[in-house]
Amino acid sequence: MDDEVLDAREAASLLGVGEDVVVEEAASGNLPGRRIGGEWRFSHAQLLAWLRERPGRGDVQERDFDRLLAAQPDEPPSPAEQADRDDNDALGDR
Repeated sequence: MDDEVLDAREAASLLGVGEDVVVEEAASGNLPGRRIGGEWRFSHAQLLAWLRERPGRGDVQERDFDRLLAAQPDEPPSPAEQADRDDNDALGDR
């Protein structure tokens, strides 16, 4: 999975931001990616390394960052784990 190539939508989902943010950050050189055939492509492994190296982690909340890393690069969470995470997120919004 570490050598997986993501498109902008998939990278946005991984990072928890909008696709437009991913494209803007990649175009400005702030996010590791390459434009190939008019489309942005991102290395899964490079995005995770970029996240780990970011000082202060910017807009990504620390608990979300840690949860993201815990779910990567092995396998996506099971449906039960995802439901538990969704429940915890909903409780945090109250």
